Amino acid sequence: MMVNIIILIFSFFGITLLIDIFSHLIKKNPRVNPYTPIRSISVIIPVHYESMIYLKHTIDSICKDKYPLKSVIICGIVDESTRRYILQLIKENKKIHYILPPFNSKAKKINYVVNRFDHLLGDFIYIRDCGSVSRKDCIEKIISYFNEESVGAVTTYGRVSIPRNFLSRSYYYGKAWINELGRFRKNAQEKRKALYVICGASTMYRKRILHQIPIPTTTKTEDTYHTWLLQKNGYTIRVADLVVISANEIDGRNFSAIKKQIKQSYRWSSGNLQCLFREGNDIFKNKKLAYTTILPGLIESLTYSLPFAFLPLLFF
Repeated sequence: MMVNIIILIFSFFGITLLIDIFSHLIKKNPRVNPYTPIRSISVIIPVHYESMIYLKHTIDSICKDKYPLKSVIICGIVDESTRRYILQLIKENKKIHYILPPFNSKAKKINYVVNRFDHLLGDFIYIRDCGSVSRKDCIEKIISYFNEESVGAVTTYGRVSIPRNFLSRSYYYGKAWINELGRFRKNAQEKRKALYVICGASTMYRKRILHQIPIPTTTKTEDTYHTWLLQKNGYTIRVADLVVISANEIDGRNFSAIKKQIKQSYRWSSGNLQCLFREGNDIFKNKKLAYTTILPGLIESLTYSLPFAFLPLLFF
């Protein structure tokens, strides 16, 4: 009887969700006053032909943030109109800089700035994707989560806008509840120091951490792999749950948007497999991550996938 009840609970809630529920019983780490002392912070915005409107929204959001910044670095390739806009910004604000790297990869752009332009950077580096915006207390809240020297990075929780296209909007609502559940999971994973993935669109690092452990460039999901590497090397990653970053969802006419969204989902799935392949047996060096997050997630995925694999048998 007891075995049947346990199986019923697992089948209804899932292994990972039960682990996350018990993880929330752990007392959360405290925060610190972000102004004692004031930290030296730089913002890096990787760009690759994004719309000037998207860049403007991001720059405006960062410049309105009430926490003092050492520099704001735009790094990447832009079109001519956006380049003129950036040059005008530089004239108006000496803290803004533009760097043209010899790479298209986001990870390589960030590593390039960290390694070549140390004089422009503060002790903390905040990575913000182009098109992402936040409230004016965003950086202040993020820095308050660096309560110990062992905290190597602090990530946030992201939301996306509702698309206009019907198909794209349907896809968005289909995964919206998963994103909300992901917020619950991330907080639980942080408590047991077994975070699966940071928010690539909005994460702050200690500069020395990025010097020591550069963002990997050998996988499609470098943010996932970097999360694993930081924790394997003994660094804690915290989740600034109070900070919500908003970005524009993939949108477009007819089937173009839904194709892009499916392609994005495929990239995430295949990228995670790449991370597992790259790590190999080293994944077990971080036992908390391996045994409480990754392996339960894989087992749960198999239990959900097998019924779909055998679905054709129902028709014969």
